[in-house]
Amino acid sequence: GGVVYGASYDKDWQLRHIAITTLDLLPQLRGSKYMQSDMGDCYQRVKNDLQADREVLFSGTPCQVAGLKNFLRKEYEKLFTVDIACHGVPSPKVWGEYLRSINPQQKEITDVNMRDKSTGWQRYSITIKCKDGYTLVKERASHNAYMRGFLYGLYTRPSCYDCPAKAGRSGS
Repeated sequence: GGVVYGASYDKDWQLRHIAITTLDLLPQLRGSKYMQSDMGDCYQRVKNDLQADREVLFSGTPCQVAGLKNFLRKEYEKLFTVDIACHGVPSPKVWGEYLRSINPQQKEITDVNMRDKSTGWQRYSITIKCKDGYTLVKERASHNAYMRGFLYGLYTRPSCYDCPAKAGRSGS
């Protein structure tokens, strides 16, 4: 009877916060996704679920958890929050531009794995697969343009450098 909120790719491979109410859909929320997710009306939906006396698990970046707590303005016994270890988040526009640059023929993407460990735990890869079975990208993160920019903080939003919610201060 509860609901889990977390980040999931949409049909265009942009990241959005969604609500999951069945176990079979939970895999949509798994895996590393190195970009900012669009919250949409997520905070209001969390509040509505809590007011309907549902248990809610909310997962997000520390600033998203802090934002939810500030939006709610009170503690709820049935709210459970988890924040991820955050390195800072790039703009979704950077991700969109990267996808366009690697996929000029606009093949239908079916899977994105930003932390594919088939090449090793520490030497992980980014893998992007298409509907026709074609692997668009399988490249060690340290060699991939998007991941290198992320790992070196080239796309990190300025607000992330002075984030008031990081280091355990989100309230989760």
